[in-house]
Amino acid sequence: MLRLALRELRNAPGRMVAVLGAIAISVAFLSACMTFLETEQAAVAKAATESVSTSDLVVDAQSSDPDQLTAIRAVPGVAVAEPLWSGRLQFRGPEGAGVLRISSVPESPALRWAELTEGSWPQSADQVAVGQATARQHRLKVGAEVSVDDGSDQSRTMIITGIVDQSQSLFSGIQDSGYVAGAYFQAQQAADPGSAGQWPVRYLITTAPGADLGRVMESLRATLPSTAVVATAGEVAQQTLLALSGGVDTYGILLQGFGAVALLVGGIMIANTFAILVAQRRRQIGLLRAVGATGGDVRRMVLAEAVLVGVVGSVAGVALGIGLATIGAAVSGSIGNGLALPWLRLALAAAVGVLVTVVAAGVPAARTSRITPLEALRPVDDHRVERRRTMIIGGLALILILAGGAVIGYALTAQSGVLLPAIAGAFALGLGIVVAAPIYVPLLVRAISVVLRRFGPVSRVAAANTLRHPGRAAATCAALMIAVGLVVTLQVGAASVKATTDADAQLRFPVDVTVSAGTEPLPVDLITGLSDVPGISATTTVRQVGGTLAGREDGPQDVTLAGLGENAGTVVRDGLDRLGSDDSALIGPYTARLLGLAEGDQVTVTVGGRTATYRLAFSRIPEDFMLVVRESALAAVAPKAPVAAVWASATDRSAAQAVSAGVVAAVDQRQGVVIGGSLAQAAELNQLIDGLLAGATALLGVAIVIALIGVGNTLGLSVIERERESALLRALGLERRQLRRMLAIEAVVLALVAAAVGVGAGIGFGFLGTSALARESDMTATVYAISVPQTVFVVVAALLAGAVASILPGLRAARTPPAAALAAAT
Repeated sequence: MLRLALRELRNAPGRMVAVLGAIAISVAFLSACMTFLETEQAAVAKAATESVSTSDLVVDAQSSDPDQLTAIRAVPGVAVAEPLWSGRLQFRGPEGAGVLRISSVPESPALRWAELTEGSWPQSADQVAVGQATARQHRLKVGAEVSVDDGSDQSRTMIITGIVDQSQSLFSGIQDSGYVAGAYFQAQQAADPGSAGQWPVRYLITTAPGADLGRVMESLRATLPSTAVVATAGEVAQQTLLALSGGVDTYGILLQGFGAVALLVGGIMIANTFAILVAQRRRQIGLLRAVGATGGDVRRMVLAEAVLVGVVGSVAGVALGIGLATIGAAVSGSIGNGLALPWLRLALAAAVGVLVTVVAAGVPAARTSRITPLEALRPVDDHRVERRRTMIIGGLALILILAGGAVIGYALTAQSGVLLPAIAGAFALGLGIVVAAPIYVPLLVRAISVVLRRFGPVSRVAAANTLRHPGRAAATCAALMIAVGLVVTLQVGAASVKATTDADAQLRFPVDVTVSAGTEPLPVDLITGLSDVPGISATTTVRQVGGTLAGREDGPQDVTLAGLGENAGTVVRDGLDRLGSDDSALIGPYTARLLGLAEGDQVTVTVGGRTATYRLAFSRIPEDFMLVVRESALAAVAPKAPVAAVWASATDRSAAQAVSAGVVAAVDQRQGVVIGGSLAQAAELNQLIDGLLAGATALLGVAIVIALIGVGNTLGLSVIERERESALLRALGLERRQLRRMLAIEAVVLALVAAAVGVGAGIGFGFLGTSALARESDMTATVYAISVPQTVFVVVAALLAGAVASILPGLRAARTPPAAALAAAT
């Protein structure tokens, strides 16, 4: 049987081209996802852990203390120990402004983890090196001067001494980065000794050759305060990756999930294609049975062909996937770190491709074992068999739909752990919808045929042909409806999640931008300048004064009392309705928890000898240890409270970087002025969702391509089974163009049914995913959104694709002369 299978493949290789294409595309999709993800993870891991990559041990301290560094260096076995500070500072360059995430450069070259592309490392407090992405984005060069403000009362000019090579990935370049000498942080602490806790410090340690790491760690723990955490560099790197891998893992799960979907759609298409092959070779199989071949022999021959085609297609798919991943890594920039090839998982992907091919060929192979020489003369299956099969499928589909609906109902009413049951229920419900396709697809086609009857006999014949084999039509629709349904699910889910997270962010972070001078008055020109920043839609001034919160067990607590004017509602999106009168005040839940306060408590605040009592209401306040009251309420205790802050809202959060740069430029490093707000966090979230949506939509196009191959194959099977019918129609006067149009109408009808079911299911699953994610993330609001233009585009694309898929079968049917077709059918 193996030799016969090989001979069959050599004699008719064109029969397997579609199967090879489906397998190769499916496995390539999965392999590309795995390789691209592995490369991106390696790049992200390098960027996240490179600061500890050159050390053996790491000590995380609460604050910098020279005595601690001396004690660490005195521990036996410690060869080199250097402090690593980190912080942030605002900068303004020749052509822009921003916020740098800075870290100190170790004095010892052995501990330096990064490399310079040009220039030199900073040596003094007035020098800084910047990352490649920062230099490119802000057009900074070696030797340029930038003005910086670290939030203290001092601002200075720093010189860029070098450009630092950085690991590139899909997620790099989101934050501006800089590198300074340790002297910078030492100067900060010398100028303000109380700021030692402001700058997180980490001690990087290399041990002497032959030193025992465990013993050195024990000595360090015995020497340092209990608040200091001692760990190996590997442990720190692993913890860092666990903290940062959420986004990458989510992206990876998404990509590999789509890869699995591609294999599923490919499996449906492969099953259809092997059904075509069986139909094409019914006469040959009947003759093999007549000369002594058993049903098992024929079945093994078909499965052997499936294994051979699966191996070739899977190997080609892995090679193609590596090539696609290389292109993707080159676009994201992570290829500079080397392409990471997960060989074990790639081998697993190839094995899965072979397995899917064999399983998909299993049903057609089983049917071959039942073909007798007499059945070789009959072109189609007995309709009684078809009806019996439909009844079994209907029962199975009903069970899956009821089970999926029950699990979804439980998930949407559960208090916690919503996401996994929702996914499981959606999978069961979706599988039930696909399995039930032979039942509802003919009903939908009949509904469409009512309209088609008005467009002439060709349309009527096309509708009738589509109904002749409901199992085959349902299988064709299933492949396309899965692809369309997934695209629509993704689009609806992404739009809804984006709207939901944006609404939730508006409630959790009710102010986009804040510019505050504490309790000191803001310059008038700054107040007016902020309203002129491009992207700022509205501003409101806030009067602030320092006060003391009394009545606490551990003593008075200093707080800031802020008074909002009448137009604050144009900027603050949540909480103002709780300021019902002058005796109420808003407080942040985090601040209330720290102070041991509950909503509804009454507190007394003293300001300059005057006292006032307020009833607390919870709201997301932009700053900690702040109470927000009406401006009239503030005037009662502090009539001369200065305008010390401006709160603003942004027009478009997607332009957060430009708006933030404009605000930084307007502040212009004024001493004592601090910029805050939630604009950056919301923008990063939207950027992540947009990136996932764009990438996933492009990748799901592969599933649509596979489904279209399946549509073409199904039409090819229809052409083969209806050779005599087509010949009779041609003999009765049907023209070639009419025959091609008939097949095109069949394809469009199937595509229309698949698009209708896919869009309906996609909208429902998109809403379900949004609800589950919102409940799992404890979001305060759920907003459903549908992108109508994108949905219409998907439907139109499916219809056009169905028409395109009918071209080759139509040409084949039209080229066959009636006499030849009648001869082949006899």
